Amino acid sequence: MSQLNTPIRRAGGEIDVYTALLFAATIVLLGGVVWIALANMQHSKSSENDAGGPFKLVETR
Repeated sequence: MSQLNTPIRRAGGEIDVYTALLFAATIVLLGGVVWIALANMQHSKSSENDAGGPFKLVETR
């Protein structure tokens, strides 16, 4: 049998269920990071003039 006549299986670009689950998990993770950053900015506000920020440390009292 010649190798020229054998079908070739090519790695396709189709999206399988694991790719979809990875995409969904990435979206949920990014949403959680944004939510925590926004909550930290709200919590780190100390006065009207201080806008806070995602990287500002919150002082314990």
